[in-house]
Order: sequence, then C-alpha cells, then structure tokens
Amino acid sequence: SESHVVWENPRGVPFVPSAILVDDFYYLINDEGIATCLDAKTGQRIWQKRLPGRYTASPIATREHVYFCNEDGETLVVEAGEKRYRQVARNRLDQPIFASPAIAHGSVFIRTSETLLCIGGE
Repeated sequence: SESHVVWENPRGVPFVPSAILVDDFYYLINDEGIATCLDAKTGQRIWQKRLPGRYTASPIATREHVYFCNEDGETLVVEAGEKRYRQVARNRLDQPIFASPAIAHGSVFIRTSETLLCIGGE
C-alpha cells in the first residue's frame, strides 16, 4: 500500500526488462537503451547513460559486473558498485538477443534468435 512505499522512481522505467540488485544498487535499462543505477536504500539516481540499441533482455550480474544485452547482439559489460558509469567490455554476436541471459556454474548462457551459447566455465 501507499503507506509502505519507501521510494519510487518513475523516470526511465523499462516496459520489458526487469531490474537487478547488486549489493546496494539497482541496475535497470529501459527498452530504448537508457541504463540507470539507483541507490537501493534511497532510490537516488547514481548514474544514467544512453546505451546503443534497443533492449528486451533483462540485465544479469556478477558481484563485479552488470551485463546489458541489446537486440543487435551486443553485450555491454559495466563495472558494478561504481558511483559512475564505467564500461569494461563490449562484445558482439552476429545474431539478435531478445531473451534474458542466465549465469550458472561459472558460465553465461545466451539465447540468440538462432542458437543457445555457453560462454566461459568448463
């Protein structure tokens, strides 16, 4: 109920992708590519950055990184826990990514429009 709302942020909210929590920060990206990092306790915006492409996949994360996969097949890797946007890698596949990736057993699983990829691990 309204009386229990701690904070809200109506700006830059995605229609499809879900947000992800890493330590004390929420990371989200809207369908148009506006990535936002919010303080989980206060809702205060830490940073906001326009990333290339459109997004239907939800971001995934490890303790160190947040991964944003766009519909053009690009994955942008951002440093987690930073007070500013810091991209550490950009990887490109030759196929669109619409589904949210998954992390399990040290591997990243990405389903493109044509195949399922397992990256890393053993």
